[in-house]
Amino acid sequence: MEKITYSKILIALLAGLLSACSMNEQAMEELKLLKDKNLNQEKTTLSVSSNTIAAGSSATIRIIKKNKNGNALNLGLPLEVKVSTAGGTSKGQISDVIDHKDGTYSAIFKGIKAGTPTNIVVLINGIPFETPNTEIKVIPGPAHAIAVYNGSFQSAPTGSYLNSDLSALVWDAHDNLTPGVQVDWSTSDGTLMNLKNFTAVNGLSINNIKLPSKVGSVAITAKIQGLSLSATFLATAISPSNNSAQKIMNEEFNLPYINGVVLTKLDDGKGGYYIGGTFTQVGSFSRQHVAHISADGYVDSDFNPSSDFIVKKMFLKGSSLIISESINTIEAINIDTNEVAGWEPDLTSGLDNLILRQL
Repeated sequence: MEKITYSKILIALLAGLLSACSMNEQAMEELKLLKDKNLNQEKTTLSVSSNTIAAGSSATIRIIKKNKNGNALNLGLPLEVKVSTAGGTSKGQISDVIDHKDGTYSAIFKGIKAGTPTNIVVLINGIPFETPNTEIKVIPGPAHAIAVYNGSFQSAPTGSYLNSDLSALVWDAHDNLTPGVQVDWSTSDGTLMNLKNFTAVNGLSINNIKLPSKVGSVAITAKIQGLSLSATFLATAISPSNNSAQKIMNEEFNLPYINGVVLTKLDDGKGGYYIGGTFTQVGSFSRQHVAHISADGYVDSDFNPSSDFIVKKMFLKGSSLIISESINTIEAINIDTNEVAGWEPDLTSGLDNLILRQL
């Protein structure tokens, strides 16, 4: 039997190291070829299934790595492919990249925020590939909600138009203001300028009404087909000889007993409404400037938040009732828990910016 010596062990170890170095150099050379020779930047393709998608919808991003002959390249090497976006104001979520093991990779882009087109950027092993600009533009999705934006609780002489237009705001499920949506208008009395119209780029549908010839209250409703929510505006036709009088609306709008003035009223989408004003009691309940009246006409005993200021404006966004006296006094009430907190608007949201301008 041959005797193993230290010199032979050392030689075997050196041979193993040289082999490992050789394999490492080979892998490095393969990666170098991948970038410099085999993987051709001009031939590698990047595409999206649609360049324009609605918020909430998705587009497939597809990368096909190719050689200089334009053939799909699959060397079996471990490639790291990353997809991101750059530029533009459209925003979305990008899924993890899937390697299909045939030289192709894909990812899913889900649109969230509508805006200007954004570029798709691809990195392969950290190397940016100069494919032609491939853009995705996110547009607003289907209408999801409608609410009073401006013009409710006005008084004007009988037979005249309101001093300020009625504005209803429409947005999608991702808070993008939604243009081009048909809004149907109706009124309990008087004559509307439009029975239907379409929202503008800012998501607003604008209308006005010629009040009836008799003194009294008028309810105007803006509604979108297929949505359970509607926007209800309240107005009062007053005698021409008393057109500057301050109207106390408690009896006019069939509200429960209230020991103050109702300054704002907001449809809750379920047949009831929220009210805000100077009051501290509604019916037999103590309520500090804000209350909820259920669809059956009774005060909601479970809704009992407290506001330190007189509530003049309200806006419902999801489970938050946003209330304010002025732009400097704004709070958000969780309608499920009664929790009151300061409201921090998302300044990238067109909806939140419109609410700010209204408050």
